[in-house]
Amino acid sequence: MTTESLRRELYLGTRDLHEALDQNIGHFAHPGDYAHYLQGTFQFRSALEPALAGADFPPLPILADLRRDLADFGLEATADLPPLALATREARVAALYVSEGSAVGARLISRKVAGLGLGESFGARHLARQTGDRSRWPAFLDWLALQEVAPERAVIEARGIFLLAMQAYRVNA
Repeated sequence: MTTESLRRELYLGTRDLHEALDQNIGHFAHPGDYAHYLQGTFQFRSALEPALAGADFPPLPILADLRRDLADFGLEATADLPPLALATREARVAALYVSEGSAVGARLISRKVAGLGLGESFGARHLARQTGDRSRWPAFLDWLALQEVAPERAVIEARGIFLLAMQAYRVNA
């Protein structure tokens, strides 16, 4: 399978859920919106990051930064979602696809919150970490090209991970 075909399958197979998330997070009309985003991101990453420990493509951990960002706003870092169980290669590839793809979306969110005075030293450390290395996405795509997985299974797994993210952000499917 080529990079483009697996990437395309994952993109097309999750587009509806991805668009639903995009429409419901990342709009910061008032400070409570950003607090909701931070809490949802912490919830999701708390379930995702431990499951990615030891992954073939090194995941970018942002939980410590999220804890500090939450503390900047006087918010507790609480997580009650069950940890992901990535039992198959397809599940791990799907989880990395969602995780690495979130860094692409973080670029847009980072620009928005910079207008609110947030950045790498206050409130948006996790975004600074996610957007700090622009070579990660191309490197991930190179890695993705080498993966021998069943695309239909990877899409099913990615959809499950997107649904978990929607649960974390309290977005209805």
